[in-house]
Amino acid sequence: MAKRTHVSPEERILDAAEDAFAESGFDGASLRRIGLDAKVNLATIYYYFESKAGLMEAVLRRRFGPLREEHLGLLRQFEQGAGGRPVAVEKILEAMLLPTLRLAVKPTRMPGRSEGQVSRVIAPSTRRIPRAARKKSARFFR
Repeated sequence: MAKRTHVSPEERILDAAEDAFAESGFDGASLRRIGLDAKVNLATIYYYFESKAGLMEAVLRRRFGPLREEHLGLLRQFEQGAGGRPVAVEKILEAMLLPTLRLAVKPTRMPGRSEGQVSRVIAPSTRRIPRAARKKSARFFR
């Protein structure tokens, strides 16, 4: 018999939220719909994320945290390779663009979708995200 893998409620919420934000943007995504898709009640969403903005922050952190680490790792590698000299602009651009481009073409768990759709989550509604959430999320992009 095949062993069933357990997916935590938090992960199910993040998966459902990522899909909802990608399809409908921040304003169009419904916490109730996310809860139904994740098979949890609304209180569970608030328990883990406190608010819709907190949920959006967690979605962005999950996707962009590893990307940021890859950027920094490449920059450190190029800095060490420069032997005390300034890192060439080309290498800096490579460190910033290569991981991003890889992410854009990498297939996801959902057939027919790519990680590039994450940009749909952010672009249309960033100005509507509460200022506190934007300030809190900004540290993940530094």
